[in-house]
Amino acid sequence: MNELSLKPAEFVSILRGGFTYLELNRALLDRLNVFPVPDGDTGANMASTLASGIETLKGHEESLIDIGNRFNKELNRCSRGNSGFILARFFHGFFEAIGNSALLTSEKFSRGISNGSYHVNGALFSPAEGTMISILSALSSALLKDKPAGISQALKLTDVICTEALFKTPKQLPVLARAGVVDSGALGLVFIFRGMLAALTGSDPVKEEESDYRFAPDPDAGDAEEDLPEYRFCTEAVIRRNNEQDTNLDEWLKSMGNSIALVNEDKLMKIHIHTNEPQAVFQR
Repeated sequence: MNELSLKPAEFVSILRGGFTYLELNRALLDRLNVFPVPDGDTGANMASTLASGIETLKGHEESLIDIGNRFNKELNRCSRGNSGFILARFFHGFFEAIGNSALLTSEKFSRGISNGSYHVNGALFSPAEGTMISILSALSSALLKDKPAGISQALKLTDVICTEALFKTPKQLPVLARAGVVDSGALGLVFIFRGMLAALTGSDPVKEEESDYRFAPDPDAGDAEEDLPEYRFCTEAVIRRNNEQDTNLDEWLKSMGNSIALVNEDKLMKIHIHTNEPQAVFQR
């Protein structure tokens, strides 16, 4: 593969490499999952979300805009959990910035990361530092500042910056420090980008060691009562919109739970919320 820029089919190839690396290590991510709720499904949700997009690209690798349209449509419909929702919004912004480019250059890659980060923040009601959001923010700033010369350099820098940001997550989010782990969603992003780099360089994916991402818990970090989830049910809905505007929806969702994410795209609305009344959300 050309290390300076990628043709559409080559980009799909490294994207598959990102999924392969994530899938190989998804059980590790599940075991590290403590935020926003310790339900042990971050790896499964991220892998399932990415798999749906990868599957829809078979036989459709002619142009970056076609790849983006197909990939994003499937991710928007099939994303699972908080981490899956964030992945879907990130790739929406990423492909939006690439547009109808013939090749994926390092400049387009950097703009894609930046726009992806922007779209993630715009879709979440209460973005939390020490998560996937922090990784994308740090990466966006570094790529736009350093301007790597070529896709290979961009992905190598991506691995360095994301890993550095990953190990800062327990300092940003006390619940991670108390559990003695890094953020599992942030680590999932690291694995995706690391797998893309491995595919570009022809390296085999690596089964990571869990001990590399655990450390001595700090029971005095923050408020331990925050570890108890206020809302128990991860609830998601994809709704076909009509022309009516629900002007009070945002405030109503805030009254029903937390970890809220909302996006309107084409004729569909995707809602993610942690709530104690999932049936009320569906009936709305």
